[in-house]
Amino acid sequence: MPYLGTLGGASVAVGMAAFQFWPDWSRVAVVLGVFAVGQLLNDYVLTPNLVGDKVRLHPLWVLFALLAGGVLLGFVGVVIAVPVSAVIGVLARFAIARYKESAFYRGKDAGGVD
Repeated sequence: MPYLGTLGGASVAVGMAAFQFWPDWSRVAVVLGVFAVGQLLNDYVLTPNLVGDKVRLHPLWVLFALLAGGVLLGFVGVVIAVPVSAVIGVLARFAIARYKESAFYRGKDAGGVD
């Protein structure tokens, strides 16, 4: 559904601009450019940063999760990509914390020669 919103909004914006500025196509191109820049900023800057802060993931991990989810499972993968990556992140942080608390990490009773 993300594509439908983008395409729908772009078609309405360009259609209204074409209707209002009929013979002048340069103004229609400006409207399309402003819409494209705004959509790109929303998709690649704002959304990953805002969603990443909420689930404690770096924006690049959010983008990677969305791309990988889309490739692996299509639309369903895109829908579940961020929650699944958040769960993986929580499990990884828990495992790293447990490892750093272990005697093996601290070097006590590592089974080596003294």
